Amino acid sequence: MLLIVTLMTTSCRLRTPDLWVIPDGYEGWVKIDYIVRNAPPLPLQNGHRIIQVSLSGYVQTSSELQEGWASDQFQYANGTPLHSTSWGEGGKVWGGMFESEIVCTETTKTSSSCRSTGRSINQCYFIGTEEQLKTAGQCASRKWPSVSDDDRVALVTK
Repeated sequence: MLLIVTLMTTSCRLRTPDLWVIPDGYEGWVKIDYIVRNAPPLPLQNGHRIIQVSLSGYVQTSSELQEGWASDQFQYANGTPLHSTSWGEGGKVWGGMFESEIVCTETTKTSSSCRSTGRSINQCYFIGTEEQLKTAGQCASRKWPSVSDDDRVALVTK
């Protein structure tokens, strides 16, 4: 019973919603790298964390990807809203994939042990039509700026 209550409370936790501001007319993958050392934190405006995407479709922040539920919004810089819908309903926002941080330690000279830290380190969305998405390839296949483990804000353990 305690496990069920715990799962329900963590899965229903609210977070600050994100407002993704996309360059006018941009179509393609957009990516944000989180917890990047020396990158600016996401600013707060009108109750939203503002993710200002560059002309290349990329952004870095020292902020973390927040866990929980929120109604994120997407819009072009001119204020035109972009909607996320189900297949066949005319949406312009697709994906929401994220990658988790993996830490590996060498156990012997020939093997290592890896585990997830539980932190999400980046997130991708596709901006465009459903047909464009089908031919766009994967977010990971695009050339993005490289972020090494040393570039990340250190994990604070309790």
